[in-house]
Amino acid sequence: MKLFLSIFLLSSLLYTVSAQSYQSFEYIVKKSIDHRQSVIDAFSHMEKLNKKDYVLKEKDISFLNEKIVKTVKFEDAVFHFMNDVSHLVKKRVKKKKPVKHSDLIDTMTYLGVALTIYDTFLATHMRINKLKKVRRFLNTKDQAIGKKKNLFRKTIKRYISFKFRRHMKRAMRVFERNYIAKKNKHEGDHELEAIAAVIQNSYSYQKLVGQSFWGSFKDFFKTLKRKWSVNGATAVDFINRLGKKTVFVLSRGFGNTAGMFQSRRGKLFNDHDFVELARSYSRPLDIILEKTPFRLTDKFIPGYWGHAAIYIGNQVQLMELGVWDHPVVVKFHEEIKLGRTIVEALRPGVEINSFKRFSDIDDFVLLRQRKDWDETEAKEHILRALRQVGKTYDFGFDVETPDSIVCSELHYTVFRNLTFNTTKILGRYTINVDQVSQQGLASREFAPHILFIDGKRITKKIQETYDAIFDNANDNKKLKSVLKEIQSENEDENLEKESKLAKLDLALM
Repeated sequence: MKLFLSIFLLSSLLYTVSAQSYQSFEYIVKKSIDHRQSVIDAFSHMEKLNKKDYVLKEKDISFLNEKIVKTVKFEDAVFHFMNDVSHLVKKRVKKKKPVKHSDLIDTMTYLGVALTIYDTFLATHMRINKLKKVRRFLNTKDQAIGKKKNLFRKTIKRYISFKFRRHMKRAMRVFERNYIAKKNKHEGDHELEAIAAVIQNSYSYQKLVGQSFWGSFKDFFKTLKRKWSVNGATAVDFINRLGKKTVFVLSRGFGNTAGMFQSRRGKLFNDHDFVELARSYSRPLDIILEKTPFRLTDKFIPGYWGHAAIYIGNQVQLMELGVWDHPVVVKFHEEIKLGRTIVEALRPGVEINSFKRFSDIDDFVLLRQRKDWDETEAKEHILRALRQVGKTYDFGFDVETPDSIVCSELHYTVFRNLTFNTTKILGRYTINVDQVSQQGLASREFAPHILFIDGKRITKKIQETYDAIFDNANDNKKLKSVLKEIQSENEDENLEKESKLAKLDLALM
């Protein structure tokens, strides 16, 4: 990141001073070649991600996002630099017009950089553009990292523009007439010789130099073909997005309508003891699940649990982790101080809410990772959770679209250390709350610590109870029988405890 920032700072100070141009040229060419190699090295991994039956994980999403954001930042800096040294080729250069040494070094610098990054474009960008799934992801916005829509398409369009090609060819003519044709005149000029070596070693230069009229004609149509290829891919992607948007809109309409129907309040609604227990017991990155059988939307959710959220920690806990003063957390200081410590995706979008607001429920479970969190890993997860706040609700239920998110996708995005099952529906991969809840089974990474069923706390055999609920979630009759038996056992235990306490009180009197 520091290297890319240094390019920006450097390029903003560059003018047509030959010493500055050459020093920047050396730096940018080196970084361009390193950048090209890094993308080439990543291409085989991108091919794997592009496979039809492969589901993008959070680490894959982060990998692709990091690649495209770094690429665009780097190329923005390079094009900014090129603009500073392209003054001579912005209009037609007269054949017999004398070219000053400073103009020649600027123009050759422009050409050397342009050819270097164009070689990179041919070796990487056009190949990536053929990877349909990866291409679509790279063009998807993600506000969590400041990634804009159609980022990859816009960077490709710079290279296939006729303006860029025209400037590059003009620079080549200046180079041929004023350096190659007069090489003896510039003998001993080490800067020009070094730039010339980069130009002449370029793959694109060797293809374009000395082109005949017919060669130029074919080159024009090759550029046109690339434009059609990119525009064709854009059209196909637009139709794909339109189909997903239709599903999104229909799903949103149904979800919002169904969400209006609620027959009563939850049995734990505003229950002071429940709220205080949950608030005092919770630790950062606990997973919380709930069930609201009195809402119509609950009837359409597979499995037992209907909604999932993440506890990110209160002020004291975040200070102990050393993350309280991080810029991402600072934005939420007031909310966290007011007790809003739960990140959840609701129909209006991803929000940060309190346990009191979360209490309009019948059933509740708090899951905690069985092993202690590594401090660095915990910080990363908390920041990743908070970066999702503000995103829209994903009525398309697609885990591979980072611009919107549902409650279960929130966990898929945040907990990159976990392996989640997903389901393919209508050509897209989804994750439901039932698949999040699997993390709390006896054989998995999390364990249930607090469990409420039908408004009553379960204190006996919590893990066995949780597993039994999961195993019988699709058999309503059997599930009711299991829950009745569990509640009966817990009531007997509570009565026994009350009896012992009563005897103790009598003994003390």
